[in-house]
Amino acid sequence: ADGENQTRITNNSVEDLEPVVSPNGTMLVFTRMNNPTFYDYEIYKSELDGTGATNISNNLGPDGNAAFSSNGSQIVFASYRNSNADIYVMDSGGSNVIKLTSDAAIDYMPSFSPDGTQIVFASQRNGSDEIYIMDSDGDNQTRLTENTEITDQAPRFSPDGSKIVFHSDRDGNMEIYSMNTDGSNPVNLTNSLGNDVSPSFNESGNKIVFSSDRNGDMEIYTMSDSGGFQTRLTEVSGDDTTPSFAVIWE
Repeated sequence: ADGENQTRITNNSVEDLEPVVSPNGTMLVFTRMNNPTFYDYEIYKSELDGTGATNISNNLGPDGNAAFSSNGSQIVFASYRNSNADIYVMDSGGSNVIKLTSDAAIDYMPSFSPDGTQIVFASQRNGSDEIYIMDSDGDNQTRLTENTEITDQAPRFSPDGSKIVFHSDRDGNMEIYSMNTDGSNPVNLTNSLGNDVSPSFNESGNKIVFSSDRNGDMEIYTMSDSGGFQTRLTEVSGDDTTPSFAVIWE
């Protein structure tokens, strides 16, 4: 978590993206481009060291944006499997796939609440990218942000369920924001000249990890939950993106 001991755990000719560690710290779920010709993105599950990678979505259309429920029993994700991007949930092994949204617009970037009763996600259903919330069975879909021609994306709950962090270009460039779970009191946490994206809390909720291009290319940073102590963790010529904290059980 301080940027030390960076270790490569996948080694493929195709892209591996969006890694998320299971709540018990033993498994990894991520997106892999199976077939670049057909943009065949699939959701894979592996051991924490990258071994034993298994395709658990097995679908011809793009799947991605996978995230575990707090007890690790379910995975929520976005999929184009029915010719439109909607939110789905499945058991952690890939079975019992259930479609939760059916809007004609694109729904994507879902994430469970800590108690597993709600899912927050991004959607274009009102003409711009906004943040929505719904019950974990798809009921009570409610819009939380409302900014015409503004992009609000990548929502994640705080561990205590009281806040949602997300990125938005409402101030001209992408910044990390925090708001209450009803959409009230949005606060710009990063206030940088670059683009800050893909925020995620640590287990205790006192730190946020994110990506930023403020120094030329996308690197991984951490900060406090209030936006202080912004610290760069990676420094390479390529882009480092979509970070998330891991809970490592001994």
